[in-house]
Amino acid sequence: MKIAIAMPIFLVFIAGCQSVPVTNYDYSETARFGDYQTFSWLTQNPVGFHKDMDAHVSPLIGQHLKEAAISAFAEVGLRYVEDPSNADVLMAFTLGSRERIAIDGYYGYYGYAISGDETAGGYWYDNNQNLGRFVEGQICVDLFDRQSRQPVWHGTAEETLSQSEVEYWRERVPAIMDYIAQGYPPELSR
Repeated sequence: MKIAIAMPIFLVFIAGCQSVPVTNYDYSETARFGDYQTFSWLTQNPVGFHKDMDAHVSPLIGQHLKEAAISAFAEVGLRYVEDPSNADVLMAFTLGSRERIAIDGYYGYYGYAISGDETAGGYWYDNNQNLGRFVEGQICVDLFDRQSRQPVWHGTAEETLSQSEVEYWRERVPAIMDYIAQGYPPELSR
């Protein structure tokens, strides 16, 4: 009985620990998003990696991204088609990650006020604290108008990943893709 009660509480706690990615969007003001109904891949392998990408990424990431994009963009009205020549827009992905150091602190000055031509002595101090290393991951989705071959929409999601999330990042791809797709189409074109 205790296990039956504790398990749902544990699952809610674990779900609450997932971070929410920071999303950003850019788009062409001349694109006619209302005309775009279908998408396909820009190339056979539409995944590019940023030059600083860590080596921890699975070679299966392309397949996971494709599956997540098909599902997430269908929810916002963009249907996947197999043949790129029948698509309105073509999609590509870029992945990146980097290790960063979190620093917290402040600078201050103790001393006398400056008055007239005189300045009084004082000293600077700082209270910087290195809070540790973390991995920041980013997924970018780009859409290109198939006929003009021009970019029309760009969406990104950045997320701080714990080490366990880095090891099991694949489980986060569908949720991250859902966050990215929420910015399509731009508000102005809906």
